[in-house]
Amino acid sequence: MITDSSDFIRNIISKSVVSVNENDSIEEMLTLLGEHRFHRYPVVTDDSELLGVIDQDIILEILMFHQIPLCKYAHLTAAQVLGKTAKEAMTSHPATISPDASLWDAAVLMMKSAWSKMESWQELFPNLI
Repeated sequence: MITDSSDFIRNIISKSVVSVNENDSIEEMLTLLGEHRFHRYPVVTDDSELLGVIDQDIILEILMFHQIPLCKYAHLTAAQVLGKTAKEAMTSHPATISPDASLWDAAVLMMKSAWSKMESWQELFPNLI
């Protein structure tokens, strides 16, 4: 049973979020990755609406695409890797959780859904479902 307020998502998430515009090029995303060192970046429209997420794994696959046998790639992965902008390379509909959720709730949801990553961006993107 959770009794300590430090057991909530709000208390462990980074308050500093760096986003990527949907029209940013792969080169711009590489620069951003080198400057900020986050693992995942929200992809947003010009109106700051969340469209998806792009992470280091996708960026590394873009860089290494021609070095890895094509049989490894599913169609969606190949399409992401060949994308020229953040919108083309992003993952749509990222898994999210409320900052008011407990760590226990997050762990249960991740185990049930087989997710390895979740975002908590509701305060930044109120239109998020």
